[in-house]
Amino acid sequence: MKSIITCTIATIFACIALEARVEDAAKFTPEQRKQLVEMNKRVFGGFVTKPDPDNGHIAVVNQQGKVPDKELLQAIRYVVRMSSLPIELKSAPDPKAAISVYIKDDPAQRSTLIVSPGEFWSHVNIAALAADKPSPPVLAMRARKELARGLAYACGGGGSQYEGTLVGPIKSLRQLDAFSDEGLPPDAFLRMGVFAKAMGIRQIHRVSYAAACEEGWAPAPTNEYQKAIWDKVHKLPTEPIKIEPETKKVKE
Repeated sequence: MKSIITCTIATIFACIALEARVEDAAKFTPEQRKQLVEMNKRVFGGFVTKPDPDNGHIAVVNQQGKVPDKELLQAIRYVVRMSSLPIELKSAPDPKAAISVYIKDDPAQRSTLIVSPGEFWSHVNIAALAADKPSPPVLAMRARKELARGLAYACGGGGSQYEGTLVGPIKSLRQLDAFSDEGLPPDAFLRMGVFAKAMGIRQIHRVSYAAACEEGWAPAPTNEYQKAIWDKVHKLPTEPIKIEPETKKVKE
C-alpha cells in the first residue's frame, strides 16, 4: 500500500510539472509540444477531471469579436490550472453561473475593467484596451491580462501582499503592457478559492488517468495507454494471499 501511495504522489507531481510545461506554448516548438503530450499520454494516460455534476461554475462571456476565443482560452486555462476552479467560456450570458466575467466592446465606456462585488461580475472592455490602436498581438496580450484580473477581482482575489502584481493598481495601458508575466500572485488564488467556496463553487479534482484508476473513479479507457493502465491497476492477484505465522510472541 505504501508503495502504491508513493507512486501515486510521484505521478501527480510529475503530471503537474509536465502540464505546466505543455501549457507554456510560447517556449516550445510544435514538435516539442507534441512529444510532451504524447509522453504524458503514454506514461500516465493523460489527465482526467472527476465528475461533479452539482458543482457551481464561473462563466467568461465573450460578447465581442476583436480578440479571438483562443486568446481568451489561454488565460482561462491558466487560471483554471492555478486555482482549480471550474471556468467555462460562453457566447451568451449564463444564468446558472455563480460568477461571470463579461468581455465587451463598448466605446462609450472608458474603463478597461469594471467590477461589481455585490452582483458577482466583472466587465473587461476591449474598446478601452484598444484605445491607442495597438497591433492584434498587443491587444490579445492586454485582453489576456485583463481577463485574468477580471477573474481575480470577480472571485474576491483582488489585491496582494506582494508588490508589483497584476492585481495591484494599474493606471494606464502602458503600465499594463509593462508586465512581462501574465500570471497572478499565489495569494490571489488562495483568496479566489475561499470566495468561490462561499459561492457554492468547489475546486475541480484533476489528476492523471493512472491516479484516477488508483482512486477508483477513472472513466473507462479511451485509448491503448489508458487501457494498459486500467488493466494493470485492476489486475486480480494470480495467487492466494498467504498469511504467515507470527514469529514473535505478543507481550501482555
